[in-house]
Amino acid sequence: MELWLDELLKGFGKFFLHPFLYAAIIVALLLGVKRVKRERKDFHVRVYDSVLELGELFLPGVVVGLIVSFGTIMLGITIPIGFLTVVAALYILLSLTLQIRWVSPAYVISFAVIFVFFMKEMELGWGSVLDVSIVSFTHLIILLSILVLVEAVLLMRFGGKRTSPMLLKGKRGKLIGAHQSNKLWLIPLFLLVPVESGIIAKDWWPLLPEVNGQSYMLMLVPFASGVTQRIRTELPQIGMKRIGKQVLLLALLLCSLSIASLWLPYLILVTCAVAIIGREWIYYRQKHREDRYSNLFTEHPDGLIITGIIPKSPAEKFDLKVGERINKVNKRVVRSEKDFYEALQLNRAFCKMEVVDMNGEIRFAQGAVYEGEHHELGLLFLPVIEEKISSVEQM
Repeated sequence: MELWLDELLKGFGKFFLHPFLYAAIIVALLLGVKRVKRERKDFHVRVYDSVLELGELFLPGVVVGLIVSFGTIMLGITIPIGFLTVVAALYILLSLTLQIRWVSPAYVISFAVIFVFFMKEMELGWGSVLDVSIVSFTHLIILLSILVLVEAVLLMRFGGKRTSPMLLKGKRGKLIGAHQSNKLWLIPLFLLVPVESGIIAKDWWPLLPEVNGQSYMLMLVPFASGVTQRIRTELPQIGMKRIGKQVLLLALLLCSLSIASLWLPYLILVTCAVAIIGREWIYYRQKHREDRYSNLFTEHPDGLIITGIIPKSPAEKFDLKVGERINKVNKRVVRSEKDFYEALQLNRAFCKMEVVDMNGEIRFAQGAVYEGEHHELGLLFLPVIEEKISSVEQM
């Protein structure tokens, strides 16, 4: 037990030596700066701090990853360091493009498995450099299944939280609102890594006891999951939860194929192909669904749709929600953002709003409005200035 605890601490220390950790931090900061720039362009205000993505990089993926690590160790999954080198290179290259959805394990791990498979089968020179001679492809696709399963959990629980409101140009030239979930999660996993003398010197690197003549070390390896998805026909929490359930079904299918590959080795490449095609199908299925349904964040003849709410703003005190419709403010009907703020001026100390929630039921939100808050309630609506259309993104 003392040896394992010692190895866990040393494995944790190796986490901070991994180059992808620092690449991910840089990418998270760049994503935050890019998002804030877009929010200011669309709404003239920053919705979330630029460090939001940096905080989400470590939580909750780190917590989930450490929990899942007990499973990977108990299953005895061994991953050669050569394969981890290929995965790290792919993660760094794909993340630096800022196209975060490609950082999904369904793509990265699958492409890495395919690359190592052909490198080993064709006896390419890199095979000896990376030393993948002891690789177990069944273990690799089990790792793939586990990481896709973790991605499904993250999407269902956290994919729809703190999404960023944005403006798009609709097919008819009108402004519509949308929410973008653009997240990068680190998923650190403790893995058993076989040690070969050609890669790591056994005399100075701490090792676990040999099993069947093979030495192992524990490493905390930073994997990752990324998602980029726009939601404009429903609440982002609902849309991302549905996508997460679809990824969960994909993960269960991959688990079944992984187990079957123990008896049918040709299923190794099939599993990778299913992961890549399945994840792409889920992404484009959501885009196709968006084209078939009506937009949620758009102009409404009976009031103003709340496109976004700035955190810790007075709007949160009124318990207003994204997607709800404000019909009246201080008994005055509102049809535009200008009407809304003019109606607020009718009573500088108190505000009463007639709100229609997502179930179509009318409720009243009311409370004190302190001086200086009339134009800082933290509510974001679609702007009515037509010239704004030329500056927003095309659908």
